[in-house]
Amino acid sequence: MCVPGVGISGWTGPAIGEPSEHNGVVVEFVVFSLPSLIYLAVRRRDAEARATLGLVGTTASGWLLGLAVAVVSLALGWAATLPVPAEILHGPGTAGRIVGVVSGFMVVLRAVGEEILFRGFLQGIVARRWGAFAGIVVQGVAFWLPHLMLLTITGALVPLVIAQFAIGLLFGWLRHRTGSIAPGAAAHALANVIMGLV
Repeated sequence: MCVPGVGISGWTGPAIGEPSEHNGVVVEFVVFSLPSLIYLAVRRRDAEARATLGLVGTTASGWLLGLAVAVVSLALGWAATLPVPAEILHGPGTAGRIVGVVSGFMVVLRAVGEEILFRGFLQGIVARRWGAFAGIVVQGVAFWLPHLMLLTITGALVPLVIAQFAIGLLFGWLRHRTGSIAPGAAAHALANVIMGLV
């Protein structure tokens, strides 16, 4: 989850609202989607492959769980940013606020890409081989690792980095519970857009 001004790859470049960052987000989405696309191609797009990747529909209760997870992740992200000075959250090396429709779309694209890679491909493959718990933990750690780079900005972001790990596990639980990445992708995008507008 991106909290105000902090994205998974925002620590290396311009703010997400700047046009120069848009290409990077699109490339990131494509790269994050490639393992799933290759897996589907090799497996000839069969139903089992789609289920492994979480590329299936969900129920009304799955969407409600997704909404609940979005609220919890927003609360965790917001609480983790309270002690962080605004100049750090919105300063150089962070993803910045959403400043228009295109930057909002980029935030959504990044969230969906992360769900495809971490909760779809990685969690699906690991869970298929070693079980649901392993899938949730492995994807949670993998999702968390790039967020550790936030600590290169300042140690004041430690609470946020811890919250990112908890949020990754929460989204992993949601994917396991619903069998689909759709509620998680919607929840992730919603939470990121709201935090980017705050």
